[in-house]
Amino acid sequence: GALRNFATRRPVDLIAAVGPPECIPPLVELARLPSAQQAFRWVGIQRGLRCGGAQAVVPIVDAMPDVGGYERALLDKYVYKEILAAPGSTKVAEQARLLLPSKSGVGRVIGIEVLGALKQRATAAEDAKRIRQLARDRTVLKGWWGPQKDAPAGKRKPDPTIGQIAEEVAGGLQGLAKGPESK
Repeated sequence: GALRNFATRRPVDLIAAVGPPECIPPLVELARLPSAQQAFRWVGIQRGLRCGGAQAVVPIVDAMPDVGGYERALLDKYVYKEILAAPGSTKVAEQARLLLPSKSGVGRVIGIEVLGALKQRATAAEDAKRIRQLARDRTVLKGWWGPQKDAPAGKRKPDPTIGQIAEEVAGGLQGLAKGPESK
């Protein structure tokens, strides 16, 4: 375990140390790895976003395989957290908007959730309108809630669709756009 972690992280840290934009292409390649090499993929995604900032969002997310499913908790840890920590929230929001028409379901949902998390009042109504255009997207987000095998059958959450996530986020942004100025 520890040796594998070291073997994975050390070269990736060296690539990331080069800085953007040079660090982005090799980390995009790690983000493309199949689920059999998931540990390398997550490290590549995280380090690519961390190294490249806003300019890495679209290339890294577009490289993520759109097969199987993604657990929201892992997206939160390795993707959303890094994207939202990138400097320049306006640039980050521009990149998230570019993901909304993505051919990839994971790309669309990342664009939706990042825009929702950024909570930019100035563009909230416009973003809500863009996101609401995905409300009819019936792509099921398999494994979204993570392993539920230990939960009683009646307590298991069904996997949502991109459309359901879009409706929820658009509603939150619409409320932000109409809400009071004070927090």
